[in-house]
Amino acid sequence: KKEKKKTTNTKLTEKKKKMSIRSVQRMSAQSRSSTGTRYTNASNVMRKQLSETRSAIIQTQQGEYDESKLSVFPPIGEFKNAEVGVPYTMLFSIQNRGAKLIDVKITPPITGEFQLLHVPKRGLAPGLETTFKVKYYGEKEQAFTDQLIISTKAQTIKVPLKATPPMAEIDYSKQIDFGTVLPELIQTQTMTITNIGLKSGKFAFLIPDDLQDSIGIEPREGVIEAESAIDVKVTLQTQSETGIQRGHINLRVFTESVVKTKPVDYPFNIVAQVVEARVSLIHPKNRAPIESIHFGSTYFGKTLKQPYTLFNASPFPVRFGFDTPVHEGEEDEPKEPSFYAEPSTGVIPAFGELPVSIMFAPEKPDEKSGFAATRAESHESEIKFKEELLLEVNETRQQIMLDMEGTGLSVDVSINMKNLHFGECATNDNRDILLIMANTQALPVPFSIPHQAHFRFIPSEGTLAPFETANIRVMFSPTQLGEFKRRVPIKLHNKLLKKVIYLHGSCNKIGKKTETIRGLEAIPEDFEVEPKFVANPNRNELSKHSEKKAAYTLRERREKERESLLATKSMSEALAYQKSKKNRKQFDDFLKTQRTQRLEKRQQRQKSEHISKYISDLLLGIVPTLEEPIPAVPKTRDPLYVASKFGGRSRRHPIKFDPNRLIERKFNEEPQTKEEKQDVTIRLNAKMLNKVRHGPKSIDFGDVSVFSKLVKNFSVCNDLSHHVLVQFADDMNDQGVQGESRMEVYPKAQVIPPGAIAGFDMRFFADSIQPFQQMVYFTVNESSKIKTTILADVHESDVRPSATNLSFRFDEHNLERSLKRTITLTNHGTAPAQFEFGSSGDKRDFEKHFDVSPRSGIIEPKKELEVTIQFTPGSLSKGTHTYLLSVKGQTKDIPIKLIADNPPAKVSIAEKKVDFGTIPVGLKKIKYLTLKNTTKHAAVFHVDLPQDVLNNDKYSLTVSPAKGKVMPNSTQKVMLEMLAHTTIALNDIPIDVDIRGGKTTRVTLFAKSLTPKVESLSGDDIKFGSIYVGASTMRVVKLKNTSAIPAVLYVDMVDKPDFKIADANGTLVTLETPPNAMITIASDVADDESEHSDHESLAAEEEDEDVGEDGIDEEEMKGERYQFVIPEESTIEFQMLFQPRVVTDYAFPMAFGLPGSTSLALKILANALKPRMMIRPPLVNFNSRVVWSEDKGIMPHRQLIYLTNEDQSELYWEFGKVEALSQPNIFRLEPTEGRLMQGQTTQVQVFFTPREKKKYDIKIPLYLDGTAPQPNENDSKNPDDLPEGDAVPP
Repeated sequence: KKEKKKTTNTKLTEKKKKMSIRSVQRMSAQSRSSTGTRYTNASNVMRKQLSETRSAIIQTQQGEYDESKLSVFPPIGEFKNAEVGVPYTMLFSIQNRGAKLIDVKITPPITGEFQLLHVPKRGLAPGLETTFKVKYYGEKEQAFTDQLIISTKAQTIKVPLKATPPMAEIDYSKQIDFGTVLPELIQTQTMTITNIGLKSGKFAFLIPDDLQDSIGIEPREGVIEAESAIDVKVTLQTQSETGIQRGHINLRVFTESVVKTKPVDYPFNIVAQVVEARVSLIHPKNRAPIESIHFGSTYFGKTLKQPYTLFNASPFPVRFGFDTPVHEGEEDEPKEPSFYAEPSTGVIPAFGELPVSIMFAPEKPDEKSGFAATRAESHESEIKFKEELLLEVNETRQQIMLDMEGTGLSVDVSINMKNLHFGECATNDNRDILLIMANTQALPVPFSIPHQAHFRFIPSEGTLAPFETANIRVMFSPTQLGEFKRRVPIKLHNKLLKKVIYLHGSCNKIGKKTETIRGLEAIPEDFEVEPKFVANPNRNELSKHSEKKAAYTLRERREKERESLLATKSMSEALAYQKSKKNRKQFDDFLKTQRTQRLEKRQQRQKSEHISKYISDLLLGIVPTLEEPIPAVPKTRDPLYVASKFGGRSRRHPIKFDPNRLIERKFNEEPQTKEEKQDVTIRLNAKMLNKVRHGPKSIDFGDVSVFSKLVKNFSVCNDLSHHVLVQFADDMNDQGVQGESRMEVYPKAQVIPPGAIAGFDMRFFADSIQPFQQMVYFTVNESSKIKTTILADVHESDVRPSATNLSFRFDEHNLERSLKRTITLTNHGTAPAQFEFGSSGDKRDFEKHFDVSPRSGIIEPKKELEVTIQFTPGSLSKGTHTYLLSVKGQTKDIPIKLIADNPPAKVSIAEKKVDFGTIPVGLKKIKYLTLKNTTKHAAVFHVDLPQDVLNNDKYSLTVSPAKGKVMPNSTQKVMLEMLAHTTIALNDIPIDVDIRGGKTTRVTLFAKSLTPKVESLSGDDIKFGSIYVGASTMRVVKLKNTSAIPAVLYVDMVDKPDFKIADANGTLVTLETPPNAMITIASDVADDESEHSDHESLAAEEEDEDVGEDGIDEEEMKGERYQFVIPEESTIEFQMLFQPRVVTDYAFPMAFGLPGSTSLALKILANALKPRMMIRPPLVNFNSRVVWSEDKGIMPHRQLIYLTNEDQSELYWEFGKVEALSQPNIFRLEPTEGRLMQGQTTQVQVFFTPREKKKYDIKIPLYLDGTAPQPNENDSKNPDDLPEGDAVPP
């Protein structure tokens, strides 16, 4: 019994569990039905709450589920977006669903943020419910949780309590469906995420590793403000396999300002259906795919066309293109394709078809002429074409290669003779020659021969069948006396080929005209002309044989030609021809029978007349007095029809009165001639007035903008035979006109001639907004009054801007002071619109940061005008302003809202003033400003100098950078460079540092410049004495700076190339001198030999092309410009080198330039003597050359020098050995010795073969008269150490 009872209790417990679950499901269903379809998100939340309610909320005291007799709603108390310091209350209800009284106990929350209000009584009757409230009050911005415990003796319910502060909450699409896409392509869609919460949040998209290559999202992460939306670009790289492509991605959002909150994940799916797209070229009838096309044969210059169909087997429209592929070797000489398609490009709709035509247009290649031509090429009349035509599909990168074949033929027709001589022929006679034309091709050839006077061609046009020989009868039938010569072109196949024949004939007498039968009695044979062939010496047996064939009648020749052409036609055409031939024969027989009958009747009539004459002879000359009774028939004559524009029986033609077509010609407003004055006084009756037509009956201007000036035409047509005067009333604007809109007619009157149409310009001035209707009256000849109606609907001006909300936010790469936005104003009306922009707020503050250009203007009807709005932040980083667009004739102003949304900037400058102190004239000095950004956003700055600083010539102040960006929590250096050109003293020079979106800071500048004093310790003259050309000598110069500031001096020796400056050690100052040396090159233009490339060196001329008349290189004739920097109260020592190149005397001042003061000048005295032997040029400069190597095979570089004997006697010369180089044969001279008579010149070749990358600089001595040292005598001597007179200066 105990076991049976235990089993029964277990079954009851399971039954109660199932009933409890059913009750929860019923509650869920009721909740779904009550919320409706519009609240899908709310139903999802309710289902979530109910699912939480199912989990261990209802418990019995024994710890087992029991049938719920007590219900609580809502099952969860959730306080969303609860702000700090704001109390919130929520109402709960408890219902007793049992059949007995229940004692209910409510245990309040434990935490202090939740408070139970209005505790109900403990007893709850069956079926009744009671309510209570729970209050939440939070003092911290964080999430709180607690619970309520509602219990009875048999049941305990736990109600969770949750409170969340304002957070970011995302509303988004849970699935992005790309739809049907193509494989291996990039697809893009835009996804909008909206923050419906009250706080901004950071978001980031979490893409699984296996989807990193196929899915891209931009931006990947960022910040979304409260109650705002962001568009996210989602990119999908589709897979190569067809099918459904899926991807699961999470959007994680975290609210920064709320503590103790976890990031929330919002999942969404990316789905795409990948399908394969194929395009095929098919036959339009059997739908078979096409891979090759055979066109057959056609003549050159003609086109064959075959229709086909492009079929797109994909759900997308695709673009295609036909092209001729270019193979290797054909890039330089591309051929003109003979096969092409029409259309060559286009779009095929999804699952659609597009008809295309493939064309074959062979072009005969250009024939060679002259010696380049061959006999085979000149007779090539058939060419086979085999090409490829490429069909490409852009979207799928599909390519279909079509093999094309076709044959091009030349029109080849031969003629048996070119000159046709007909000889003598009289008029009314004929001479004939048979012309034979033969077609040698397998295609028919149409021909035509133009008409020629005195000559006939039978037939003159036709078609030569393939391989057919045709006989053409050429007949000479002159109609006048004289000599006749004709050049006749025979056009073959629509002028593809021309054959020319020459006709010669003469007529010297008039022949007898033969009577021929014409009219109804004539039969076809009567029109035939019997051929008379002339004896032509050029005739062959074929032409003689063909003369018999030419004797056929015209009908027989045409029938034979027709039968030969029908040999290639269809059976139906042949049957039709046979039927027409039978009908013609019957008609010919009918004509012959009628002719026979007419001849018989004529013979009978002649016979009767003969009998009647015989009877009259029997009357013995008695003349009858009575005439034959011939009845009189009345004759009717139709009156002559006069085609006149007026009067008589002229016909009234309908006239279409077009109000939009203005008639420019206007007639006189008053009668001028006597006839006009008489005509306008005629009073018109109703019938006459009906002939004065006018129209249109009403003129409707339609929808018109206020202030419009429109013109339409009103026409009056005069069908009378005299003039009429049409005149409009002068007081038309007083007849029922409302407001200020008015009508004018130009001209007021016109005298309309008979049969003419006059046009009156109806001018409408819409000056007020209202519907317009007016009757306009005019009179004809000042008596008859006629009216017409003018209609118009005048509305206000219609000017619309392209945007009414403009956002001004600088991007991170913009360093400009201002930001421009452009809107387009469109005038949709019919009148010019006058507009003006005005401010709706504080005008001074508004105009300080925003500017509109143009602020006012006029927009023509149906035109557009671009308006630029410029925002200059200044100290304003965020704000909203509104412009009002006022349009004349538009009742409401249009607000243009301008939103400035930029982060504030705060930059401090460490230096309040910049003091350069005392600086020397001509020497630069640099100072720095330190800008520090103390905000979390980058700050843009601009450094502004006063205008008088920028435009002065006494000093120059340079700022670098003049504008830039200071990164967050970092510093930026700004360099100020001062260079004084004369003595100055600057005090309190303002320098403004403008911070975009922040305050402008001013820094003051102080500077003072002095001119240093420099004197020469070497005297005022520098004497070099006399030396030979080519030799060199040096002099030491000392300069002293006696001032307390550094001195900068400049010496210009550009035009004195024989003088150079070296330092105290004797090292020449060159471009390679360190820039921090006291003496440097100050020239702005210098030859940079290192920039010469290797190929330029190879292309250099071996001969010395830059050598002048004196043998000196023109480049070496230029000196240098030197810069001296002498420290304060110090002395500088340097050497001057004098190396003359020409024989001359030097006496000039060498000026040491001191900026701002008088220059220091030293007088240079030197004399260059003529040597015994002159060397030109004294310096052999190879510049930059390529290093020699055996594999390159480069020839040695060569230059020439010239030796001239300037002595009074013969000289023996000899070059010394080159021992200073580590590698031999770098420099080589040929010849190395020789003799020169007085005034004789010889040339020496200098070869340069560099072995490594380095600079080569050597001196080679030249000995005269056998003064060269013996072997091993001067091996250790340097050429510079040789005694004077032993050798020419090296």
